[in-house]
Amino acid sequence: MSSTIPTLALPYPILTKIIGQPTNTSITLLTKEIYANALTIPSLRGGGAHGHLGFIMDATAYQQHSTTAFALPAHPGATPNHPPGATSAQIQESIRAFNALVAEHSLAITVREELKKQLLLAVDQLYLAALEDPIFGFANVTLAAMLNHLTTTYGTLSCSDLEKNRASIRTLWTPTEPIERLWERLREVRRIATAGADPIADSVAINLTHLLFEATGVFTHACETWLTRPAANKTMTEFQTFFNAANKERLRRLTTSQAGFHSANVTATDTTQAGFHSANATATDKTRAATPPAPPVTVTTPGLTTSNDGSQVFYCWTHGLGFNKNHTSATCSNPAEGHCQTATLRNMRGGNNNIMSGRRRPKPDTTKDAATKTDATTKAT
Repeated sequence: MSSTIPTLALPYPILTKIIGQPTNTSITLLTKEIYANALTIPSLRGGGAHGHLGFIMDATAYQQHSTTAFALPAHPGATPNHPPGATSAQIQESIRAFNALVAEHSLAITVREELKKQLLLAVDQLYLAALEDPIFGFANVTLAAMLNHLTTTYGTLSCSDLEKNRASIRTLWTPTEPIERLWERLREVRRIATAGADPIADSVAINLTHLLFEATGVFTHACETWLTRPAANKTMTEFQTFFNAANKERLRRLTTSQAGFHSANVTATDTTQAGFHSANATATDKTRAATPPAPPVTVTTPGLTTSNDGSQVFYCWTHGLGFNKNHTSATCSNPAEGHCQTATLRNMRGGNNNIMSGRRRPKPDTTKDAATKTDATTKAT
């Protein structure tokens, strides 16, 4: 739903919809978006620095942002009221002030109703039913009352909620995701803890996130190095900076190793193909002249490619390159954490770039050899 207020561009024309019962996190996001929209619409009331925020926010909460209360004067009525004996200039000024005050009231009411409609579209009315009047619905319910109801009814955190919230740090991130996603999720976990009066100290957040990094296995050296740093340098800011750099180096090495793997295979294949073409150029040209080109063959087996000796090989994100047609990224029976089922040799998506160890390449023409041996045995008999 876009704004109905003329010439107004709200930062959140559509609020993030809450699916099902509201939670502390979803209510916080909803409130943030509504407040941002109210701040966008200018007003000289409430100190003049916070738009219409004071018109929709609880008065006590608004005092934390402005020492001046947001209060609109009474509506001036249907027509201007001129003082007795007013001059023409005074009458014109009276009309101007009257029109300005009416426009201010109209804008404030429009803002209030627009943001209320946004909230009612974002939240299932089942969770606001306690505030609904049987005759007037939500017409006389303020936006501040709606947000307060959602927060006190569904945003309160139990001890169990706080324990689960803190424990979730150990599973906030996988190496296939941007590390920035981890910091974003960690901030939300700490916000929830603070909202539940059980804040997570920097040292605790660092230790739990360090355990997460150790569990991923991709920051082995960095994790060891971090533990040797002086205590004065183990701040949250230092922690994020340190592992941002470690992750950048990890990604660089991963990209380099993939490039080397592809380069080695391409070079070997090109060399073999160049020798083959050179030796058979004349015969090939004659054959092409006499025979129409064959239709292209489409390979449909996931992960399938061909090595430089003509063997079929298959790629698995977790285990690398092998010869088992039943073992690809899509069919791997023992995938590692973060396994990508769509990875192929041409696009490994950060997977293993080694040849599988302990895997034997199938011998060519085994069926034919077995038939030959059987035939020879029959003749001998």
